[in-house]
Amino acid sequence: MPEEKQNISHSLILQDRKKLNLSGVCDVNSFDEGEIVVETVMGEITIRGEELHIAGFNRETGDMSVEGRVCAFAYTSDGKKNNSLFGRIFR
Repeated sequence: MPEEKQNISHSLILQDRKKLNLSGVCDVNSFDEGEIVVETVMGEITIRGEELHIAGFNRETGDMSVEGRVCAFAYTSDGKKNNSLFGRIFR
């Protein structure tokens, strides 16, 4: 993770299950209408729902907005990268 991203805090605000605001976002790993996978300074987070779309993402500030019906979100890693060959293959 670049040094400048390590000092950014991470927050997650869900409004009426229709709008999710995140800070501390480093990258968007994958997305479709049912699932968005995002890399944050606190690890990877998976957002599941219906008719999801990314309303905005500012890579410089790490702020992101998601709109749609949010059903669940879960952190799927603790922010520690496994850079071994097997870690990359079985990710």
